[in-house]
Amino acid sequence: MKSRLTEILEEKSLTRLDLQYLARCGPNLIRGIEKFGWKPRPAVAEKIARVLNVKVSDIWPEGGE
Repeated sequence: MKSRLTEILEEKSLTRLDLQYLARCGPNLIRGIEKFGWKPRPAVAEKIARVLNVKVSDIWPEGGE
């Protein structure tokens, strides 16, 4: 089953590398989110959501906005 982040990246035709660059996040964080369901600190979650032009809750539904 794909993570919500993976689905959003595909919808926006972005790669993990694109997200790493745009959100200034390390590859281990992005991989952990996609493969292991990690939820980053709120500030990082907001940065990723902002880069993808979505709400935090679109990526992590249980996390709220």
